Amino acid sequence: MSSLATRPPSLLATGLRRAVPPPAIPTARRHRRHGHRSRRAASSIEPLPQNTTEVLALPSPKLSPLEAVAAQLDSLSDPQLDTPWPLHGVAVAYAFCSDAGALELSRYFAPMSTSLYHQDHFQGKFLTRFPGLVGHGGWEVEEEQAEEDGVAVVRVRVVPAAAAQGGGAGGGAGGEQRQTYVFVMVRAEQGLRKGSWMTKQLVRLGADGKAV
Repeated sequence: MSSLATRPPSLLATGLRRAVPPPAIPTARRHRRHGHRSRRAASSIEPLPQNTTEVLALPSPKLSPLEAVAAQLDSLSDPQLDTPWPLHGVAVAYAFCSDAGALELSRYFAPMSTSLYHQDHFQGKFLTRFPGLVGHGGWEVEEEQAEEDGVAVVRVRVVPAAAAQGGGAGGGAGGEQRQTYVFVMVRAEQGLRKGSWMTKQLVRLGADGKAV
């Protein structure tokens, strides 16, 4: 009798319900299989070319200031502009921009100060400010100033895109259709481009010699 009195009551007698086990957790193998399908689906999305492929012309310590300017102008010329992808020449100009990817405001498009952190922002401003350079018909050196305090200046004359598309060879005897641009070049002091000549500022000059 004493043993029955001390026996704990059953679950049915107390009205308690037996705990239901939690649902099974998917195995690691099933997770890996699902993740594999996601990666395969994501890889089928075609990325923007400027975000995946290195441009054909890059800054190098071996290039002089004039050679660095030439690399940009040749890439911006017609028909090189869109080779190997549309507006590749503008991407080359961005690669040679000393403030590319920087968070600080840049004076590349002087007198305007702007952020050049994203290449798309640079491209939009470049197309707006310098339409004559995009697909231009040729260029020549007007003046090259010797390096002084780490700065070099290259002044060029360009047959703008509009004149080139119109079939003109350069704007007549007076050269009034030609445009003058000044590249202010500085040597990179750090980073992947250390020692390379980069464009700090690009200015278009009007007929009066003042910035446009």
